[in-house]
Amino acid sequence: MHSKGDERFTSTNATRFLNLMAHIKLSCMLLVLLSFVSPAVIFACKYNVRDMGFVDLEDRPYLLTLYLGSPYTESDLQRFKRSLQSQLHGTNIRSQVVHRIHQKTHPALSMLDDASADSDVSLLLVDPAGQKYPVWTLDKEKDIEQQVHAIITSIVTSPLRNAIQERSLRIFSVVLLIEGQQEQKNDRFRQMALEAIAEIKLAMGTLPKPISHPPELMTLRWQDRPAEQLLLWSQGLLNKPVDDPTIVILYGRLRRMGPVLNGAEITSEKIISLLSVIGADCECELDRSWLQGEMIPAKWDSDKFTVLTGQLGFDTENPMIKIEISQILQKGRQDAKPPGFEAIKGLKMGYREIEISFDLPESVPNQQETSAQESVPPNSFCDETPKSTPAEQQSGEDEFTLWNPLYVMGAAGLIVLGVALCIIIIRSGRKT
Repeated sequence: MHSKGDERFTSTNATRFLNLMAHIKLSCMLLVLLSFVSPAVIFACKYNVRDMGFVDLEDRPYLLTLYLGSPYTESDLQRFKRSLQSQLHGTNIRSQVVHRIHQKTHPALSMLDDASADSDVSLLLVDPAGQKYPVWTLDKEKDIEQQVHAIITSIVTSPLRNAIQERSLRIFSVVLLIEGQQEQKNDRFRQMALEAIAEIKLAMGTLPKPISHPPELMTLRWQDRPAEQLLLWSQGLLNKPVDDPTIVILYGRLRRMGPVLNGAEITSEKIISLLSVIGADCECELDRSWLQGEMIPAKWDSDKFTVLTGQLGFDTENPMIKIEISQILQKGRQDAKPPGFEAIKGLKMGYREIEISFDLPESVPNQQETSAQESVPPNSFCDETPKSTPAEQQSGEDEFTLWNPLYVMGAAGLIVLGVALCIIIIRSGRKT
């Protein structure tokens, strides 16, 4: 037989269990309500444009094609395929092997010019926009795999690219000055770049997400251009006049932010405008091609990914991260011609509004997707806040930051949740 004490004990436990379930239900309802009251708190974006620049969605790779002629068999073709895939692992380059005799209808054959079409072995690199690098013709009397290996090494590495890659892992971005022939002009535009970097450095405390180190200026000297032919090609500069200096803003996985600035196009204000986007959070509504600019060919090994994970706080190679970034990018506009930077909402850089425009380049034949980096319509790069005072810059807070509606909504939601939890605790104490 059960005693009355046992019955009271069982009844008390049942009551406590029912109260606990009621509290859990009420808490869930409050959380659902809070998600409607302040979605910015629950679903706030944890990435900035720089973070997203380190994630390769593999949707716009370079393509390296190895063309084989009559002396080579199907077995050779498969062997070369495996070799290319192994050597290009960790790069933003995809590969294919085409046999010119056995695959006469292959679309890649149309990319070869007449002079290269008769070669038994050749390599061709094409960028995401369809721009072709000069064909490498291989000597079939020598070891083909060794020749291919040497060419791939030159494609994914160079002294300056390696240096930029190492610095990009730890800093805001790189302002790359490509020198022209006139040293006086080089000095003048170098000073403009340094002035822009100094302005960004002053305002870094107001960024939505902290970045430890400011941008840095790096230089491709005039005499070093022959060693950086592929870098120049990737920026559309290989066959262009080189009298004037050029500025390229690089961030993340050697991505270019905005257009290449050449000669008279270069001003401190334009450099500031381009740099400021890199610090914006992922809630901005720019076209996705502004948020993930075209990359320079490069190889990223496991050591660099380890450093990145420690710096960013997430694994850029994690498939779930890639899916999340892809979904964020899909929310933005997909315009071929972005409207400028006035749509950025999270940008708290204390600069005045700047009217700038760029000349639209000629379109690339048979190009299905217009590159937004190559065409910037005349529009304003609008920065939303007035100049911050030195005290505000020191503290990292300004009027815009404190009274941003998203933060106000978030604070209100947290207050509601806190009051609700207090009520639950009080009710629980009374019932027990």
